[in-house]
Amino acid sequence: CPHCGIMLLILQPDAEMALLRDFIYGRIVNVRQACFVIQSRVALCCEPSVIAFAAEQDAHDFQHGFGGEVMDFENARRLLRDAHSHSHD
Repeated sequence: CPHCGIMLLILQPDAEMALLRDFIYGRIVNVRQACFVIQSRVALCCEPSVIAFAAEQDAHDFQHGFGGEVMDFENARRLLRDAHSHSHD
């Protein structure tokens, strides 16, 4: 899932590229070019839920229906890193 993939990239910061699958169309996209909806009502795997989209408009449309916050890769990575570091305190 995108949550697990981003967490892996936090542990492997020198990774040059990572790919993921767009939630709606299943297209493959570079993680650094994707948009993410974090903490929507739809939880596919891990918490906080992370759903990936190739197109920012699709992320906003999904957010409109299911809530959450739209973020780029860097902000999603930061949020997950902070959320998991606080959970271990």
